[in-house]
This record gives sequence, C-alpha cells and structure tokens, in this order.
Amino acid sequence: MNPELRRAVLTLIDENQDVKRAFHNLTERGLSGKFAEAEIGRALLLCLLEANWEMPNRFASILSEVVESQPPISRRPAILHEVSGPGD
Repeated sequence: MNPELRRAVLTLIDENQDVKRAFHNLTERGLSGKFAEAEIGRALLLCLLEANWEMPNRFASILSEVVESQPPISRRPAILHEVSGPGD
C-alpha cells in the first residue's frame, strides 16, 4: 500500500469509531492487520472517486460491506465496479 494512503488509513482507524470497529471486525475474522488496512484503504479510495464524481457519500455503507462481506472487497469486483464516472 502507498505510504500516504496507509498513513491516512491508520489515522482513520485511530480516530474514527466506525473505521476502528470495521478494522477490529476484520481482524477478528482472521484477516491480518495489513489486509484489513488494505480493505479499508480500498473502501476509502472508492469513496474518494465517488466524491470526485459528485456521487452520494457511501463510505458508511461501503465500510459496512467491507466488514460483512465474504469474500473481502478486493475479491468482489461488483463492489469495485459499481462506480461509474460522470455521464455513465
């Protein structure tokens, strides 16, 4: 993971209760801390793309999906490709 993104994810885990809970839920399911960080990072990047395209803020719902999904978000192309750019 990019060092700047990792720093942002670690800050979110430290300061945001929902993100902290998601991180702990992922690690309690047996995922490594690094993998859990990466999943949260993917969710954050997806939401940043959506914000750039002036789409609704779905960070909470995507974070919930990250926690509840089997398999993880990185193996669920539908989540990663739900986003379409302007005019799509």
